[in-house]
Amino acid sequence: MGELKAFVDTNVILNHLEGNVDLSKIRDKFVLCSNAIVFSEAFLVYLKAMTGKKSYELKRNAKLIVEKKEELEELFMLFEILKSWRLTEILEI
Repeated sequence: MGELKAFVDTNVILNHLEGNVDLSKIRDKFVLCSNAIVFSEAFLVYLKAMTGKKSYELKRNAKLIVEKKEELEELFMLFEILKSWRLTEILEI
């Protein structure tokens, strides 16, 4: 049968960052997979929550993002433990 895989969506990542889900416990049982779309969604939602700014304000002012570089480390480190897979690979199609 192979490794058990779990796709980690944006909501799971945000719940982990809020302390409602512990991905390290899930990681003990499953290979955690995600993709670039989930990363970009989580990144934007997290950044909006940290800055209180709207999406268009962040897109027009990159300095706001650079100023939060240290606070974003937790999110970047989280994505380092997730494998980046395409759906066809997860389903082994």
